[in-house]
Amino acid sequence: MSYFVACSLDGFIARMDESFDWLFADDDYGFAEFYRSAYTAILRRIAKAPLVHVDETKANILTASGYVWVFAAPGDVAFVYTASRDGAILKQVLSGFRGVLVSDFYAAYDSLDCPQQKCLVHLIRDLNDDLWASPFNAEFEAFVLAVRDLLVPMIEAVQASRV
Repeated sequence: MSYFVACSLDGFIARMDESFDWLFADDDYGFAEFYRSAYTAILRRIAKAPLVHVDETKANILTASGYVWVFAAPGDVAFVYTASRDGAILKQVLSGFRGVLVSDFYAAYDSLDCPQQKCLVHLIRDLNDDLWASPFNAEFEAFVLAVRDLLVPMIEAVQASRV
């Protein structure tokens, strides 16, 4: 997608009197529809992708709060704002999705009928938090160490392949 912005020869967009009211017109010149169709095309490509990473986070905008969801596939990223954390948005955006979904452990992701990979960063963070919360639980500590011993060689192999 390309977006062009005009400016005068002096490199500014303001008039000589430094006003720029000419930028604001009642007509959007079709930009709203252009961006709506581009956004829709991106969401469709994401739903057809072989792999999608998804996450959500609380967002405060002026006096309102809601959630921003990010859907990332190879070559495409889309952000979706919702008023609540209701997982219904997942089925709307990923309707017909049959690829692998990579997500954290929020239960709403489990409502999608597709193969799933839980995010290793979230897993490590959650294990670490639980270990700090139960520092004297030897059985759990042994489990965390076993997970570490399983993951560290994988992470090192990925890092070594990028050199």
